[in-house]
Amino acid sequence: MSNQTARTIRVYSKTSCTGEYVDIKSGNWGQTKPGATINSIAVLGP
Repeated sequence: MSNQTARTIRVYSKTSCTGEYVDIKSGNWGQTKPGATINSIAVLGP
């Protein structure tokens, strides 16, 4: 997943922003464990 926003994005393994998560800072990309599914996303910061 690539973050093309000005804020940090947090991707969660479960719905309603719960479960394990990975933070992806602005202008970066992140990878979850192989076979993992992203079920919800939150945009962090003001």
